[in-house]
Amino acid sequence: MAGNCVIIPARIDSSRFPGKLLKEINGKSILQHVFENAMKSSLVSKVLIATDSKAIAVHCQNNKLDHMMTRSDHISGTDRVAEAANYLESTFETIINLQGDEPMVTAKEIDALIHLISAKKTGISTLYAIKKGIPSNPNEVKLVTDKNARVLYFSRSPIPYQRESTAEYSYKHHIGMYGFRPKVLQELSHLGEGHLEKKERLEQLRWMENGYAIYAAETKYSGFGIDTPEDLERARKLMA
Repeated sequence: MAGNCVIIPARIDSSRFPGKLLKEINGKSILQHVFENAMKSSLVSKVLIATDSKAIAVHCQNNKLDHMMTRSDHISGTDRVAEAANYLESTFETIINLQGDEPMVTAKEIDALIHLISAKKTGISTLYAIKKGIPSNPNEVKLVTDKNARVLYFSRSPIPYQRESTAEYSYKHHIGMYGFRPKVLQELSHLGEGHLEKKERLEQLRWMENGYAIYAAETKYSGFGIDTPEDLERARKLMA
């Protein structure tokens, strides 16, 4: 085994914010920030960008970011990660799917994900942060877990339901990254799209519908993904 590998799925045609991965923050693209942050993890021996975009490939070449071209017909980012993992020259213990629009994710979060998948001896791991307030933003995915840290459900809707409207709402905000055992990753790439997945537009529900366990650990991460131009401006101010 050759340690752990981070694969960053990168597509150019985001429906909400096309071309966002090449938008700049402090003179570097969002994608470059993600790549360089992953490189800082002492537990990671390889970082790779997987894309079907010639524009992103050229950007990677110009900035010396390790990358490979993948098919353009993938339904999800994890399917793209699975294809890239098939072409790796080494066999890794864990494959991390790190979203290309998360420029604030640090080595600390990546390391926590790797530790979790080892500690739980699970095939899939992810992270969440505790937030307070009204979780009304559908781009902010929520989750609930059992007492053993196994995820019970993910949703774009507020979960759990807050029966006492006057109580302070505390919820688990999903951080969009996953750790996989390589064998499980390949199994997931052969699953058909699920009913719940279609409803929520959340690929992880496909795995759960097919009986795969996902374990989640809490992190103090306070960043966010770039889904809109407004998110980009907010990130530019925070990262200035």
